Amino acid sequence: RRQQEERVGQRSARDAARAAAAAAMPELHVLGEVLGASDFGRQSLFCRFEFLAPDGEWARVDGSFAGQTQLSVVGNAKDDLVVWNHPLDAYFTSSTAASWPKIVVQVWHEDRFGRSELCK
Repeated sequence: RRQQEERVGQRSARDAARAAAAAAMPELHVLGEVLGASDFGRQSLFCRFEFLAPDGEWARVDGSFAGQTQLSVVGNAKDDLVVWNHPLDAYFTSSTAASWPKIVVQVWHEDRFGRSELCK
């Protein structure tokens, strides 16, 4: 019962934060996915991403603002494609639209010894 009350309290706090954020305009909802990559000349690839928002201009309200996909191996040597299908979901609010958040995407590969290196 106590856990249920804590969950309800967390939900109400989150809902209150969203309601307060909704009063500020504009809002930015990023919903999508990192599908995959090709033409990197490597077999085992993964992706790291991060949303960068100008300090003081955009508030991070909810979602995942940085992350990493799973390691994926090229399925077919002919098309050189790795598939990640990693979801993106981020919610920002601001009081001005002077600048916008950006997403930084990096493709990394893992060698046969398990070492990670940024693809060139």
